[in-house]
Amino acid sequence: RTLLDMYRTMEMGLVTNLGSLFDVCQHLICKSRREIAPYTLAFWDHFLGIDTTNFNTIDDAIRKSSAFEHWLSQKLETGKISGEIDYEKLIDQFLNETLQSDLQANIQKELDARKHLDDDNPDMAD
Repeated sequence: RTLLDMYRTMEMGLVTNLGSLFDVCQHLICKSRREIAPYTLAFWDHFLGIDTTNFNTIDDAIRKSSAFEHWLSQKLETGKISGEIDYEKLIDQFLNETLQSDLQANIQKELDARKHLDDDNPDMAD
């Protein structure tokens, strides 16, 4: 059922990036707050290749991941990052950019479209 619900949100256009997929699946899968951390780690492992099992901290796991290394190399090549590297801030920036969700905006678009259709008078000429 969860998988079908996830596909339905994709068909509706609610899932348009990795961040919105993360949010939708979290709402569908996590039935309690206790399940959010394991879900997050599993999502990171599957979609970003961030395996936390062999590291002392989550920051270390992220820093050593190929997804973070690729993101960082692009930032360095384009000159968006220069000077001394603050990995703590960069890891936060990486997660914020990578998992930025447009779910709320997509839901609003869907609601606006439904309202427009509900308000439409089929007897009126277009």
